[in-house]
Amino acid sequence: MSKVVIVGAGQAGSEAATHLRGQGFDGEITLIGAENVLPYQRPPLSKKYVIGDMRKERLYLKPESFYHENQIKLRLGLTVKKINRSKKRIETDSVTYEYDQLILTTGSSPNQFPGNFGKNLSGIYYIRNLDDADKLKEIFEPGKTALILGGGYIGLEGAAVARLKDLNVIVVEKSKRILNRVACEQTSNFFENFTKIIM
Repeated sequence: MSKVVIVGAGQAGSEAATHLRGQGFDGEITLIGAENVLPYQRPPLSKKYVIGDMRKERLYLKPESFYHENQIKLRLGLTVKKINRSKKRIETDSVTYEYDQLILTTGSSPNQFPGNFGKNLSGIYYIRNLDDADKLKEIFEPGKTALILGGGYIGLEGAAVARLKDLNVIVVEKSKRILNRVACEQTSNFFENFTKIIM
């Protein structure tokens, strides 16, 4: 029996496993994720979820029963330590898996401050996963100030959410204008003036 191992139990990993079954693949599928939670959608983390308008269960892409019914082995809370491509073997912190085909759906990670530039300071938050969003939920209190680095879509989204929770917001952008990489100058100027008015 052919074995497929998918590393990364986010939306791409869950969809890859679902697609394989949907296309008639009848071999073994193992979906490995570092987080100890069902595959979930990330976009609402920085919006509806962090302000309390969405329950955690609504983030899940599919119920646990779906994976069981489709014979997709979920292996959550495991970090892949080593991939041996010549032996077609994956080592996690506790278990080794063999595969015939390997799919990597590990996503990206946020840019972080280097160690000598404030990486270890308290009060710095990144939002990448459910744990990050839960930490932000705890500290979003009216009257506090949020300094957001980055005036792109995600940074401005974060600013809007912080304002919904009555935080004071300062957005710092290294370019000469917000939305520099994704919008023309007129659009950037419109949103900059608009945000000054409402913030």
